[in-house]
Amino acid sequence: MRAVRFVIVGGFLGAGKTTLLCRLAERYVELGGKVGFITNDQADNLVDTKLVELRGFQAKEIPGGCFCCRFDELIIAAEEFVRETQLEILLGEPVGSCADLAATVIQPLRRKYKDLFELAPFSVAVDPFRLEELLMKEGRGKFRTLLTYLTEIFILKRKKPRFPASIAYLFAKQLEEADIIVLNKVDLLSETDRRRMLGFLKERFADAVVVLVSARTGEGLDRWLAVLKQDLSAGREPLEIDYDRYAEAEAELGWLNATFKVSQKDGFEAGVLLQELALDLRERFSLQKAEIAHLKMFLGSGGRGVSVSLVRNEAEPELSEEGEDTIHEATLTINGRVHISPELLRQAVAGGVDAVTRKLGINYSMAQLSSFRPAYPTPKYRYNTAAEE
Repeated sequence: MRAVRFVIVGGFLGAGKTTLLCRLAERYVELGGKVGFITNDQADNLVDTKLVELRGFQAKEIPGGCFCCRFDELIIAAEEFVRETQLEILLGEPVGSCADLAATVIQPLRRKYKDLFELAPFSVAVDPFRLEELLMKEGRGKFRTLLTYLTEIFILKRKKPRFPASIAYLFAKQLEEADIIVLNKVDLLSETDRRRMLGFLKERFADAVVVLVSARTGEGLDRWLAVLKQDLSAGREPLEIDYDRYAEAEAELGWLNATFKVSQKDGFEAGVLLQELALDLRERFSLQKAEIAHLKMFLGSGGRGVSVSLVRNEAEPELSEEGEDTIHEATLTINGRVHISPELLRQAVAGGVDAVTRKLGINYSMAQLSSFRPAYPTPKYRYNTAAEE
């Protein structure tokens, strides 16, 4: 039996991984391939899974921790896919706060399951605005003393960073282990900014291939696909990473996964509800000086769905193209990752849903809501050296 091509795409929250992978999957299908997805998160009820399925792809969800901590579940899901669907290409999207995948996921796959999987080069997607904020500004992504930090804020009068240095550290480590760095959303950049960011990435991460892509327009997709086909050594070398600092970065964020049932006798427009709710939550987080890492919402009804995404406090909500139909009953799924305590995150989302549905005259009931900080990462396997070819 021919090994399945396993394409893993990591990257920080809000980098556009799901949209990128869906565009990549569509391209593989156009070329005659049969594709499946494995999505992953710290909790269940993922918007990503619903978006993938809405586009007609089969997906399996690994909740409760990253691929590295749920490695056995990852293998079970992958083997089920191979056995049940005879797919040729498997796309994997790990948790957006996960790092050290080369040592804890790719190397175990290469050593233990080389007859089952053929691993593509490891891609890491990056949002250009997060790249600018977390790494390209002076001092970001490095160890800084408290004195340095206080000097920057109170003496040099620099604007307080939206995220702490530990998150910049995690962001840098994600890029450091990439075989391919996918600079996404380049349709939003000027030519000058494209060249500037490309130059920075090539200099800072010289061992990686850098490709410029727009998931929105499809620009650069074929270039990325061509690099993915190359015989690069997936997960070249494991990272040198401080797990305490890694865990600290993940714990800086509050995580929330929730579902609500919404209804209105006379019907309502899904896009209006999502847009109003995204703007309400953005205002609540801004007032609390809580930076959004990623806020995704999906409203599904009768096999159809509408989604909205918000990746920064100052960004505008991005609504999917669908959403003008009037619906009467639907399920609202919310995934939020915000630099705020889990309890305050829970209060903000519950308050936002209540306020917006009252404003629009929509009935709602809470089906499920969990807010938490991720547990300390404890991978099942970790290899300090690359597997021999």
